[in-house]
Order: sequence, then C-alpha cells, then structure tokens
Amino acid sequence: MKGARAYLYAKACGIIARSFVEGRVNRLAAVSGTKAFEDLVFGDAVSGETGATMTIDAIEKRLGQREDEAIAKISKSFPHSEPPALFQMLVKGDRYGQVVSDEAAARGDADDENGESSITRDISGIARQNSAYYTALWHELEKTPLSDRRFITNIIAEEIRLKNAAWALRLRVYYSLSPEQIKAFLIMIKPGKNKPTLYADALKSLEPDIEEEAQWHSWRLWKYVNKPVSSQYWKIDPRFFQNQASLYLYRLARKALRRSPFTLDTACCFIKLQQFEKEVLTSVAEAVRLGLTGADALEILGLSGPLRGNG
Repeated sequence: MKGARAYLYAKACGIIARSFVEGRVNRLAAVSGTKAFEDLVFGDAVSGETGATMTIDAIEKRLGQREDEAIAKISKSFPHSEPPALFQMLVKGDRYGQVVSDEAAARGDADDENGESSITRDISGIARQNSAYYTALWHELEKTPLSDRRFITNIIAEEIRLKNAAWALRLRVYYSLSPEQIKAFLIMIKPGKNKPTLYADALKSLEPDIEEEAQWHSWRLWKYVNKPVSSQYWKIDPRFFQNQASLYLYRLARKALRRSPFTLDTACCFIKLQQFEKEVLTSVAEAVRLGLTGADALEILGLSGPLRGNG
C-alpha cells in the first residue's frame, strides 16, 4: 500500500511541476495574444495551417480535457480498482459554485406570475446544487479516516466558508438581494460541536454598507477585501474577494501536498491545484482575447506578487 501511495505522490508532484502554478505561472506573464497562449499551454499546432486561433469556448473545452487527463493519471495510480469516494467527489468540485452572469444581473428579467424573476430562479437552482454537493462532500469527508484527511479537511472547510462569503457578496452587490433572501442561498454546514459554522462569516457580511469601507474593518475576512485608493470612490468588489480567496486556497493546497505525502491528502490537494490552474488559464485566455496581456491578467487575479517567482 505504501509503495502505491509513494508512486501516486511522485506522479502528482511530477504533474504539478509541469503545471502553470508555482514558478511556472511566470511564463503566462509574457503571453500577448491568443496564439501565443495556445502555443505555450497546449504546445501543438492547435490553430492549423491557416493561423486561425481557437474560440474561447474551444479553449475552455481543451483546458477541461487537459485537466481530465492529468486527474486520470492520478486516478489510475490508486492501489484499488477505483479511487476513494472522496477523491471522486472532489473531481466534480469545479462544476459547483458558479453563479448567474453579472451581465444578466445588470440586464434584469421580467417577473413571472408569482413575482419571481428568471435570475432569482436560476440563483435558487444553483444554490440548491451547491448545497447538495458540499453537504454530501462534507459527509464523505467525515467518513474518511483521519489519517487520510489531516489537511484536506481544513482546505474544504475554508473553501466552503469562503465560497459562502463570496456568494453573499455577489448576491448583495450584483443582484441587490436582501439579507433574508441571501441567507436562504447559503451552504449551511456546521463542522461539529463547539466549532463555528461555515456560514457565519457570510452572515456577518450582510451587515456592513457595501459602499462604506470603514464598516468592513472588523469583518474576519477583511484581508481579502479590496482596499481603498486615494480620492477614488470605494465599493466592495466581489471579484477581488474571490480572487484573493482562491489564491489563499491554492497556497493551502500547495503546502499540504508535500506535508502528507503517502496519504489520500496528496491526491485531494492535487485536484485542488489542478482546478486552480484551470481557473487561472481560463482567466488569462479570456483576458488576452480582449487585448490584455498575460501580465495584465495575472495582476487582476492577484498573481503578480507572492505566487509568481515562488517556484
């Protein structure tokens, strides 16, 4: 068993070393244009002889395939016929936590006969899916031996806590929902007796004024909030919060990957790192198609400092 786990660990570290995380994210900063992005990330003649570049949908599909191939290599490294249930559930993680587009929120939709807009119905549906997934994931986590989840337990707990907070901010800022409406859309998980809930920070975020920066200083997650710029109008920025939260979760997974090398923790952290890489690559691809550079995209994502050059 230990030999198989050692092989899995070595395989995971090898794939991460070739991924666009840690020091290799620096290479994305030099990208200028979609063709340069495709050549760097995919490394083959994806655009054919015509020189035409891929559409963003095609790029996202290719990135999904790339992620699936990397995870499949780890899946085949387990000593049993199939990976543990917790691993399989984590693989599905990047399908959850999505929200209705901000453009749709700004546009708005007509209410139906019950006074409910299609956006509200979409939010409700997404919230139910998120809650069902994370509740089932948490139950599976609790069934996993402690020796196999020393670090992933904290990572998942922090992910749910931050996802709740980011969700609450988006619903306030982009959709103008009331606190009572937002409470109904949170992932209501309590880790255990005498432990704080994973939605307490989100509930606290419903109290400060979204345009009064000083009111946010006492919030436990203040460090992830956009700071004021002299003489400029301030409003809390859900996208900035989400980017900072993602970077924090990445760092947790990166450190944990090598701290528990022969346990299920390794495989679980590997998944989180692969999902983070896909998010970064998708954001950079979208940015360069809009005329920005890779360096611009990394700056927006908050990756122009500690992560770059840290490999």
